[in-house]
Amino acid sequence: MMKRLFKYFGCTLLIAPALAWADNKAAVDWTPFFKSWEQGCDFGKDEAALKQNLFKSNKFNRLVLPTKYATAVGKPTVSRKQDKDGTNKVNIAYIPIKNGSYYGLPISAIEYTVGADNGINYRIMTFEAPHAAVRTKLKSVKYKAEVSEEMGTSYQASLDKQKTKAVLLCDASA
Repeated sequence: MMKRLFKYFGCTLLIAPALAWADNKAAVDWTPFFKSWEQGCDFGKDEAALKQNLFKSNKFNRLVLPTKYATAVGKPTVSRKQDKDGTNKVNIAYIPIKNGSYYGLPISAIEYTVGADNGINYRIMTFEAPHAAVRTKLKSVKYKAEVSEEMGTSYQASLDKQKTKAVLLCDASA
């Protein structure tokens, strides 16, 4: 009996780390896709195409992603919300990420929020790692600020916390 248990648990103990490594190995690295966030929250070519197609005519259209990323996302949702007095209306596209990473940190979602005629425009990357771990890992990444003389403001990616999740926020609202 003890021999059978050892065989079972011994195999499990040897296989489990291998499976965990295989899962990590399969993670899609989104770092190149979002590299432009380091330049004052700019849009890279692929991200610009994604956002443009998400909100064509203020309606959800489709995901336009390079194949390596398209296979790593879940079903997106798009919703419309407004504040209590009805003045600030926004469209929100939420894209779940399946087994993805950014600078080696696991990410679970990307969200785009775009205002309808009110200048609201921001993106959020949600991490599946503790805020402290994300802050430590991203400390070496140089996020530059882009100054808009016309708008009198600057744009820069910043690490924040939403509820219990660490998020990287690019707010380019006017």
